[in-house]
Amino acid sequence: MEAVQPDDIIIHLVKIKGSYHWYGISRAKSNLIITDNAPPDASAWINMPPYQRIDLKEFNTLDTPVPIEDFFNKYSVQLQNIEESSFYVKYGINKELRMAQKYFANCPYELYELFNEYSHEIDFNPLIQEEPEEGYILRDSKFEGLPEKDKETIIQARIGQGKYRVQLINYWGKCSVTGCKAINLLNASHLKPWKDCELREHLDVYNGLLLIPNLDKLLDRGLISFQDSGQILISSKLTKQDLEILGINESMKLGKVAEQHKAYLAYHREKVFKK
Repeated sequence: MEAVQPDDIIIHLVKIKGSYHWYGISRAKSNLIITDNAPPDASAWINMPPYQRIDLKEFNTLDTPVPIEDFFNKYSVQLQNIEESSFYVKYGINKELRMAQKYFANCPYELYELFNEYSHEIDFNPLIQEEPEEGYILRDSKFEGLPEKDKETIIQARIGQGKYRVQLINYWGKCSVTGCKAINLLNASHLKPWKDCELREHLDVYNGLLLIPNLDKLLDRGLISFQDSGQILISSKLTKQDLEILGINESMKLGKVAEQHKAYLAYHREKVFKK
């Protein structure tokens, strides 16, 4: 709890009928507070000061709590590769994922991104920062040992600014789909999501598209994708009315597709796109 800082994202779990469920998300409003004042429902701890407290803000709850086992099952491969999390443990010879018995646990950046992705899968729109802080980005172990100059390039690539965005602007010169030339409105978008990238792929110009904001969000959420020919694919989750409002239609396509784009396009279709 001592490591919590204001504005940190906190994922809330509750035990229901013997199993843990994800039921909400919030931000920390304060650092750790040590106090002699008991909480409203101190229960067995009523006469055991001092008490530890972290004030929260912007608390959002799911309409129906989700079994954490469902989350573990969906992301078992990715979770096995996260080494520094104290949120769960790998139990037994088969490294079965189980909840750690802790009141507070570390949530590394990779885990945070999985929860972020899962929130869209279950149609939950919690308050999650759109642009992660530099410290979160560089906690990824694959960035250890990089020169400071390269770290800055990685940070800017993650938030769609800096050298990587300039590379995409130089390559595309306009929106990759619509041809919109209002460069200041266009976003740098990754086809293979940041969390899944190898180090070189974060900055690979062929892993990026330059898109108007609505297409950028749709691509990120897996609601559109593209064939190797560049032809747009539209998720069945979007209604006809959605498409009309967003200005999306089946005739849209990428302005060009190089051979180097195809592996990233295939990854997005297979791993991100929600048919």
